[in-house]
Amino acid sequence: MNIPTSKTNDCLNMLIVDDEPAILSSLKGLFRRQFNIETAESGEEALELIKTKDCEWHIVLSDQRMPGINGCELLREVREKFRFVTSVLITGYTDVDDLIKAVNEGHIFGFVAKPWNPRQLKVMVTKAAEFTQFQLQANQCLTDLAHQEQRLSSVETVSKQRFLEFINWLEIHGNSEQKELLSNLHRLGDKAWDALPSLISEFPQSRESNDHAFQ
Repeated sequence: MNIPTSKTNDCLNMLIVDDEPAILSSLKGLFRRQFNIETAESGEEALELIKTKDCEWHIVLSDQRMPGINGCELLREVREKFRFVTSVLITGYTDVDDLIKAVNEGHIFGFVAKPWNPRQLKVMVTKAAEFTQFQLQANQCLTDLAHQEQRLSSVETVSKQRFLEFINWLEIHGNSEQKELLSNLHRLGDKAWDALPSLISEFPQSRESNDHAFQ
């Protein structure tokens, strides 16, 4: 499954699907300034375009009634391929059963009934774009958080390793007082950390005088 990173609104990719070329052209003109647009005249053509074109799809606007694969079937398949795609369906009043099913199954973000009003359709698609942006930004935040957690885990691992190396160094090069404290470290319990300043008090000078004994 493809997972895109956050993008600006004017970089969102939109796929418009309708089997009537005149309507397809009208829809493309309505949104050409908002999105990067590709069109398809059937569900089959749309799926082939998705398969062959190397990009992420963020908004899909499709008619419901088309020969072959209908709008709901198309949007179901698109949703399976792109986690953060947001789909809008243009549907007639006779398609209520398919519409309810699509909404319940989460295949569409919203719908506009025929005959569609340009302003109403634009508002719906703009809301879909905003929802897509929210998903992309949330995913980016989670990705950044995961990277930070990974870095912290790596730092913690290195710190533990360095600490063990330091203890080993003290066993060899520490002064008598440090070695005595070190020998009792495991018996100090909660006071162990209070003893560490005494252990390391002479460490920088000792390290410098031992020709990089502690690397």
